[in-house]
Amino acid sequence: MNTKLMLSLLALVAVPLILHAQKLPKIQEGGFHAPAYVKIDGQPVEWNKFQAYNTSTRTFYTIANDSDRLYLAIHVADYYTMQKLLQGGVTLSVLNNDKKLEQGAIAITFPFLSQAIAGGALIRIKDTATNMQERLVSINNQLTTNATEIRVTGVSGITDTIISVYNEYGIKAAIAFDMNRELTYELSVPLKYLKERIDNSGRLKYNVKINGIKRSLRITMGDREIDPNSTEGRQLTAQLSDPNRQNIIGVIGSAGVTRATGSFAELMNATDFTGNYVLAK
Repeated sequence: MNTKLMLSLLALVAVPLILHAQKLPKIQEGGFHAPAYVKIDGQPVEWNKFQAYNTSTRTFYTIANDSDRLYLAIHVADYYTMQKLLQGGVTLSVLNNDKKLEQGAIAITFPFLSQAIAGGALIRIKDTATNMQERLVSINNQLTTNATEIRVTGVSGITDTIISVYNEYGIKAAIAFDMNRELTYELSVPLKYLKERIDNSGRLKYNVKINGIKRSLRITMGDREIDPNSTEGRQLTAQLSDPNRQNIIGVIGSAGVTRATGSFAELMNATDFTGNYVLAK
């Protein structure tokens, strides 16, 4: 498809979804048949009407399936959540009935970008002087070039913990920004890997987690950058961890400082939700 045409199409479908959040359930429980054609490319063309908006993770999302695959699509309009998603990744876990997450769960995590790559993309996205028509392809190409690995655990027949996005197992994942400067994540998993977690009624229990950032966090106060592992940083951590306070915090990379408004603890800690999904026939 012509690049300019694709950008124009994305501009039409990537509407301000936050306006619809209050009308959606927090957890998707019902089955949803996937569109006839799904391309895992990080673009929200197929998912312009999401099935739920989860307030804990600040994400729109849809779980869907066809006869062969399970799909997870997540859309993020919140810049703070984008920062967590790009660096900490999303983990989809398909649980072993009612047991704890770590007991027999299948878990797939994507992406896990360096702070330099994630920070650089976010700086360019948030720069209002950036002409998105000209820069979007470049920004997304950089994400695609660097988000090349998927972490997989608990899948029978896949012995490697880290696999390439170009793997032989048919597991696909992608992320990309759209013309509204919002982020879409897509994952596709062959149902054959999940069959032991699906009961006779076609029901599976799932958990979606936006992982916390674990690498090289810096506290930014004014023009000063403070290492949280320093004496001063440790003294400030308790104050910054108060979720009732709004503090400017950032992750430092070679591309500069990416800033978000929120608490220090929230950026570091994972947020998640759990639901039940019944396969659509």
